[in-house]
This record gives sequence, structure tokens and C-alpha cells, in this order.
Amino acid sequence: MLAKIRNVFRGFKQKWGSASAKRRMWNREYAVCSWRQEEEAADTALGNLIRRYARRGNILDLGCGAGNTVGELSSDTYDRYTGVDVSDVALEKAAARAQANGAGTRSSFQQSDILNFEPRESFDVILFRESVYYVPLRKLRSVLERYAQHLKEDGVFIVTVFDSTAYGAVLTEIEAHFSVADKYASQNKSQTILVFRRRPANSSETTGHRSVFTVGSLQAVYEYASAECALPAFLGSLLS
Repeated sequence: MLAKIRNVFRGFKQKWGSASAKRRMWNREYAVCSWRQEEEAADTALGNLIRRYARRGNILDLGCGAGNTVGELSSDTYDRYTGVDVSDVALEKAAARAQANGAGTRSSFQQSDILNFEPRESFDVILFRESVYYVPLRKLRSVLERYAQHLKEDGVFIVTVFDSTAYGAVLTEIEAHFSVADKYASQNKSQTILVFRRRPANSSETTGHRSVFTVGSLQAVYEYASAECALPAFLGSLLS
């Protein structure tokens, strides 16, 4: 029971906590290697998509963690890599990994909450590698629209989710408001990778009136909303 309560508060802090609170939490977790399995994980499908769309250009990795991406990509994939994370500890690991991979001079790292980060250049790929969960669903479209201003003319977002059912509402929201250029689903359909960009102003695709309420998406929205509202629900149960 206590573990569940801690997870509820942790999830609430990840989305709604202040930048300093998030920073302290992630620093603690990276310092004690809570994310060692993720730090050592490789994603071949994601690497192939990044290589296809980066076109030896610039990559912005939002929520870069301990540097999985910069540690996996070959030197001919990109010209410049920028990693952003709220955790100083994670960024130290990412910088060391970039150096070990021979990418130290072509990589830079900045400490920031991804909700507030302000890029100063344009990118061929803006990546959310298992980090889009930390953007509240109701803010997702506006956050992506803001970052879209920093995509080059043919630039794309790449978003990965490890559980397509639990985070189906995220995928639905993206597909409802952006143009999907590529989509990868793992063999068991648990992981999804979306490659997408902002729709042209004269696009014939509808956005505001597109229905996303299929049976499957309604279930996904319910599950995601339940997770987002877990803390208020829990507090409400204490007061009832």
C-alpha cells in the first residue's frame, strides 16, 4: 500500500511538480542507479529511424537521461547533438557517454525541465525518447506546437512509448493534430514509435473536428486520465 502511495505521488511530481522538485527527485534516482536497466538498453528500431530522418543534421533529445541515444548513434548520423534533462546527475553520465563514443566535440547538454526549455536553434529531429509521459496530456499539443517552431523545413518529431495501451491517449492526441510520416510498432505491438511533423496550414486533413473517440481510444483515454488523476482520486478517497 505504501509503495502504491509513493508511486502515485511520484507520478504526480513528474508531471506537475516544480522544476526544482523534479530535479531533486531525478538526481536521487540517477545517483542510486534506479535507471540502470534503461541506461543500458539499446533500441535498434529507434536508431534506424533517427538515422533516416536526421540526415546528418542536428538532433535535440528532450529528456535525454543518461545518454542512451548519443551513446548508440554512429558518427555519420548527425552533425550536432543537444541533450536536455532536468537531472544534473543524468547529464554528467550522458556527457561521459558522448565522450566515450567519440561524440564529445559534437555534443552539448543543458539542464532544464523539458516543459520550459527554450531552444536557440533549429533541428532536423526533436526526440522524446520515453519522455513524453512527463508532459501532461492537456499540455501536450501546445508543447509540441512550441517545439515545432524549432524544426527545420523537413524536420520531424520522434516519440517513443514502451506501452502502447497504457499511453494510447498520447498517441491518439498526436495523430489527431499532426502529420504522421512514419510509424513503428514492435512485434508484440507493445512499443510504438511515431515520426511526425506539424501539418501545413493548407492541409486538407481536419484537426479540430477529427473524432478520436473510438472504442480503443476511449479506453486509452480513460486509462491515461486515471493515471493523471490518481492523486486527486486517492485524496478524495481519504476524505470520503
